[in-house]
Amino acid sequence: MTPVGNSPEQSITVNGVDVESAGASAPIPLSIGENKIKIKVTAGNGDYKFHTLTVIRSDSSGNGNNGNGSGEGNSGQIDPVAWTKTIEDDTIIMSSNKDENRAELSILVAEIVKHKGLRVEMPNLTLDLPTDLIGSRRGSAQQWMNGSLEINISELEEFEAQKLLNRAMVSQYAQLKPFGPLFEIDIKLVANDGAEKTINQPVILRFPVDPSIRPQASGIYRIDMDGTLGFIGGKLEGGQWVAEVQHQGQYGVLSLHKTFADVPSGHWASGAIERLAAMLIVNGTSKETLDPDKWTTRAEFIAMLMRALKIEAEGELTFTDIRPGSWYEEAIASAVGAGIVTGKSDSIFDPNGRMTREEMVTVMMRAYRVLKGTDLNETEASAFNDEAAVASWGLNAVRAAASLQIIQGRTPSLFAPKETATRAEAVIMLTRIMNEMD
Repeated sequence: MTPVGNSPEQSITVNGVDVESAGASAPIPLSIGENKIKIKVTAGNGDYKFHTLTVIRSDSSGNGNNGNGSGEGNSGQIDPVAWTKTIEDDTIIMSSNKDENRAELSILVAEIVKHKGLRVEMPNLTLDLPTDLIGSRRGSAQQWMNGSLEINISELEEFEAQKLLNRAMVSQYAQLKPFGPLFEIDIKLVANDGAEKTINQPVILRFPVDPSIRPQASGIYRIDMDGTLGFIGGKLEGGQWVAEVQHQGQYGVLSLHKTFADVPSGHWASGAIERLAAMLIVNGTSKETLDPDKWTTRAEFIAMLMRALKIEAEGELTFTDIRPGSWYEEAIASAVGAGIVTGKSDSIFDPNGRMTREEMVTVMMRAYRVLKGTDLNETEASAFNDEAAVASWGLNAVRAAASLQIIQGRTPSLFAPKETATRAEAVIMLTRIMNEMD
């Protein structure tokens, strides 16, 4: 076949093999019956779209139909040779009959919404999809109800996966090791009139994992085409990494190992630093250094806290010293919107100012209260001899954190509330609050 792109910046693959625009692809063998040819068109900015050409080859007696080039497959038709469909606990289960990690399914929305769930099972990936597919589109519900859910999942070819990993390693200055294949996932609603929408509801991914994996430095990651890495995380459940995602893209289970020249293996915070670096929560001050004993700025800690606890909120900034477009603007706006942080005054936030230990604990415990929604033990005095030196606005937070054993003093009896928090101390505090949230 000869695909033709709309722009010279586009790249095209046919069944995973690169093809020049207006150039013929390699010969494609056709079996008797239905054959699907998967075409991927990638724009210059990395955005991409799948097209599936269905070709039906007749047998020697002349039975069969002509090729169907109408687009994304035949709505509602499932190949019984490739897939087994069962209903268990009112959940539709599509199980692959082939030893390959590829799915090209078209399932009627009207059928899906009759059940509690939809599961797609392949050798190295299982997806749980929502049945309330049109929940966010009530105004035009019938348009989507009469359409289909198009599921396109493919295992990346080894060379393509390695290209992505290499780009990610360059951007993160870290070593990445995949535990199993990387998958490209594209799920959308297609109406009868040809309109298309990606689903907004979360999808649950389940990856089988090697028992030798180190959970503290591993998880499910998303890798964009430019190598941008996103930590999804997830939990180990019955030998599987399980996580919820809301975006199309490339996913896989990876371990990320990042070393810092100034954090030796025997450093008192090395384990926590390794964990938060793998989760993309803490970044170095350079490619090779973390500066663990350097003071933490207010912006740095807020950004790490919001990443660690995955807090998302909308907030309006009135601070005159927050530069629009700065790397910390979004994190501080979310923290303000969630009621976690305030400024030095109504107009000054002081993003580059040093974060004191009492400020760090106060902000952290506000976040804890927001997420947990529970009252804290704020009345019982801590064991710190310098508790009287804690500011009145931070005393309850220090007491609550001490009761949960989230904080320790600079010595067993001294909290040192006015001292500047170091970057290593911030990492330790974040690790402990994350453990409390689990």
